[in-house]
Amino acid sequence: MNKKAQGRPLMCRALEGTALVSRPAFDPYLNLLCSTKRKFHHAVCKERGNLDLYGNSLQGKILCVSSLAGPEEGICALSYLIRKGKGPSALLISSTDNGPALLLRELQGEGSPFVLIDGLGNGFLDEVRTGSRLRIRERGEVEIVK
Repeated sequence: MNKKAQGRPLMCRALEGTALVSRPAFDPYLNLLCSTKRKFHHAVCKERGNLDLYGNSLQGKILCVSSLAGPEEGICALSYLIRKGKGPSALLISSTDNGPALLLRELQGEGSPFVLIDGLGNGFLDEVRTGSRLRIRERGEVEIVK
């Protein structure tokens, strides 16, 4: 049986894709700012302290994290990469905090196909693995497809 989690849909649409999981807090500033400063083909995580993500491309992935960390510049870098089609297709956050507010503000109103869901709970990160196939529904339900 497939595992399901219900979150708070901040920007949502139906989507299926591959998970990229980070159990430590995700800091877009440390991971992505260098991707916006030069010509690039995709966003690659550069934070050496985050072994879950280091060296992985985010492009088209469903990024699953515990929370967001770091300065606002990192969120701006992430939103830039998303708008250019070089970032993840979705961001799923297990906690519920104010971290996604700036990202939501940056992307809202642009008709962005990006998916942003928080409040999925700690159990979600216990179940999902990098490479897992995920199915997202419009109302914030995330299913881990076995």
